[in-house]
This record gives sequence, C-alpha cells and structure tokens, in this order.
Amino acid sequence: MISLEMMKEIDWEVAMKTFGNNHSTLIGLIVSWWIMGDPDTRTALDSGPSFGHRGRNEGGGGACDAVLLQDHAGKGIVEVEGSRYERTIEKIGKYFEAEYDHLKTLEFGILLAYSIGPEGRGDERRIKSPPKHEILSRVKEVTSRYHDKAIAVVILDKEFERITEGLRSKSEYYCCTPQKIDGYLVKEGKIVDECTFAAGGV
Repeated sequence: MISLEMMKEIDWEVAMKTFGNNHSTLIGLIVSWWIMGDPDTRTALDSGPSFGHRGRNEGGGGACDAVLLQDHAGKGIVEVEGSRYERTIEKIGKYFEAEYDHLKTLEFGILLAYSIGPEGRGDERRIKSPPKHEILSRVKEVTSRYHDKAIAVVILDKEFERITEGLRSKSEYYCCTPQKIDGYLVKEGKIVDECTFAAGGV
C-alpha cells in the first residue's frame, strides 16, 4: 500500500525547479521513484490502458497517465492533472472497480494536481491554485466506496512572478514558479496522513 513516507523519496526538488506545463516531468518523477524503489520487481506502463471495454459514450474509455506494477501486477494508477480534477478523480474510482481482471489487483491511486498558467491582466495577473478543499472532498467521497484502496493527493502550488530577462521571460507560463508541494493520503473517506514534500520558491 502507498504511504506519504514512501513518497518523500520522490525527487520533488526537480518539480520545484521545472517551469511551464510540468505534466511529463511530474509523471516521470513518480514513475522513476516507483521503479527505483525496487528495480527487481517494479515496472510501469506509460499511458496505461483503459479501465474497461466500454466505449466513451457508455461511460468507459480513457487511459491513465501510468500504471505502476509489481511482479507484473498492477498496484497503482497515476494521474497528473492541471484542470479537470473532478473528472480525473472519478476516473481513478473507475479503475478501482475495473472490468479487466489484470486491473483488479490495484491498491492505490496517485493524483498530482497542479496549475498550468496565469489568469487576469497586468498587475492583477495571478495563478489559480488547485482547489484543494474541493479535490479532497471528492477524493474522500470516492475512497469511501472502497475499504481496501487509498488515494494519495499531491497539490503543487505555484506563484506568478513577472520575469523580464532570460528564457523564462519568453512565456508567461514560465513565470509560474513552484512554491509548495503538499501531500494527503485519503482512505475510506478520511484523510489519514498529510505532509509538505517541498516548500520555498526558486
């Protein structure tokens, strides 16, 4: 089973020093951490398969960012999301009740929520943080349906700072500086652990 103590071994310093749309970087950090925790038994599927055979119009479809495996059995689902948080949380729940036998071994999900870019104009330019309370509330609801599975929620907060020199000045997306990375472990509808993985901007 997943724990926040285990996830402290992820190289969060890399996330704190990556600017722009971190999606690929964040998936890579989680996958790398998982495999290197036990290279003899752990592997991962990049862009994992759907949770079932039904089409999208029947409530099916949709791949995840990664599936974490141990001894070739699926153990965890990874989702890194910058906007569609509620839909992604529901998708993790669908993986927990997957129709395919090879996904019935899943024990946990990891949701890493981050913001992509700034909003507003001029001096009012700001970056909107992921809605932590709404995310955790939805994750509590989903995990309350499953007594043997947990979801680790990671919130990456950024702050907009206007950069006027260097390559970061070429796009406002690069002006969004990571500030803090918090973790929450949710099981059976309750937050059972929480911590800060990293803090302090560059």
